[in-house]
Amino acid sequence: MELIKKSISSILEDTAKTYPNLIAIEDNNARYTWDRLNKLSTCLAYKFLEMGITNNSYVGLFILNSPDWIISFFALEKIGALAVLINTYFKGRELLDVVKHSDLDCIMYSNDIELKKALEPVKKEKIVKNIISISELINEDYSKKDFEINNEFNPFKPACMMFTSGTTSIPKGVLLSQFNLVNNARAIAEAMRWNENDKLCIAVPMFHCFGLTAGILACLISKTTMVIPESNRSSKIVKCIREHKCSILNGVPSMFLAIANKFPREEIASLNLKSGIIAGSFIGYEEFKYISDIFNDMKLQPSYGQTETSPCVTIANLDASIEEKAASAGRAIGHVDIRINGIEGALYCEKFVQGEIEVKGYNVMLGYYNNKFANENVFTDDGWLKTGDMGYIDDEKFLHISGRIKEMIIRCGENISPYEIENAIKELNEIKEVKVIGIESEIVQEEIVACIILKEKHSLTDIEIREFLKDRLAKYKIPAYIVRLEEFPYTTNEKIELLKLKKIAVEFIKQFKK
Repeated sequence: MELIKKSISSILEDTAKTYPNLIAIEDNNARYTWDRLNKLSTCLAYKFLEMGITNNSYVGLFILNSPDWIISFFALEKIGALAVLINTYFKGRELLDVVKHSDLDCIMYSNDIELKKALEPVKKEKIVKNIISISELINEDYSKKDFEINNEFNPFKPACMMFTSGTTSIPKGVLLSQFNLVNNARAIAEAMRWNENDKLCIAVPMFHCFGLTAGILACLISKTTMVIPESNRSSKIVKCIREHKCSILNGVPSMFLAIANKFPREEIASLNLKSGIIAGSFIGYEEFKYISDIFNDMKLQPSYGQTETSPCVTIANLDASIEEKAASAGRAIGHVDIRINGIEGALYCEKFVQGEIEVKGYNVMLGYYNNKFANENVFTDDGWLKTGDMGYIDDEKFLHISGRIKEMIIRCGENISPYEIENAIKELNEIKEVKVIGIESEIVQEEIVACIILKEKHSLTDIEIREFLKDRLAKYKIPAYIVRLEEFPYTTNEKIELLKLKKIAVEFIKQFKK
């Protein structure tokens, strides 16, 4: 199938003309048809132009998940401005750094107490000229008739900037084009077989690539209704699905686990979910099987990707067995190639060499914004994106993820995947969560540390854990230290903050050695 060479605004215009009365957005307050969504975004685009925002402007969206977010994004695409998607959990220095780095002409924000408070340091330092409440601008005034939609298509012009998760470094601004986004959304929608009869509960942030591409834009392509819950708390998500009769739910593993652990199996089954994508962080074999079992008839599809790949690189076959889905991240989507760049000392898994996963295709980002060093290091000489992830490809072209290169533990010259150890520890019924990390050591290069959270009212000694692992792991892979925690430190993108976790582990080891 040929790639789409159309702008986001022209696709919205076509949808509004062909399906004017189909519902595009639902929340607890209102319903928007595709026609109304198109008109509202056109009106807002005109107001942006009156404010001096042009196709060369950089506009920050600091907006909570809402119809306002969607309308604002489409309005910016209509005038060709760059939408800079800001994490609404950012505060203090984190927010200041992102705003300064982005060279913003203005910021549009939700009329929310916490967001207003977070923006005060930005206002104080006068980094951005205009900081405007978006709710004051959006209305149904269609009186302006002399505005022409910018349907110009340039596959290499940045459409938006969004930021990496920052688990191991400062977030980087990723530039993605309409070509990147539209075609990745189409690939997702077609793989999932969504249509105009479906309703997607958008429970992930819209400022994430997952929320934008696999949410908003995939719905635009498939004419699926977007339903917005009150918040991303599991109780609100379940309430939203039930009340709006949603058929689709996308999310990260921790979200599905939270729902699975909180609600009775019968109640989850009664939601009648048809399908969904589980992505955003690594999920082990047993975890996926557990979630799939709880969500029963739901076709839950593992997918691999990252912000730099728009985000989807692979996705499981919709009709594959649970065993097959649990075992891999699926095959590469159409028009996208993956390869493994074997590295010296890399692990082997049976006959398949493990190495860094590299990606080439329409979905690969234009580059990092104003970061020459990162751009020089993220692409190979022949133009492949270095993902920073370890894995291998089997004989049937399925991609298997081993972990992050930066997270690989090197002990006595051996490359050790923390995920292998984590999966072994997760077999213990007493374990709620586990994260394995490496701590620098003078003698063996790195010592293995298992940070664990036990299930409520359960106990487990270090000796019991190590005895359990003896039959499952080579001796050199068994953790030297086991750190018990009440909770893990998380980034605002719901990923474990490794630097903080390592600091906690180092302090524990210091106390242990005393």
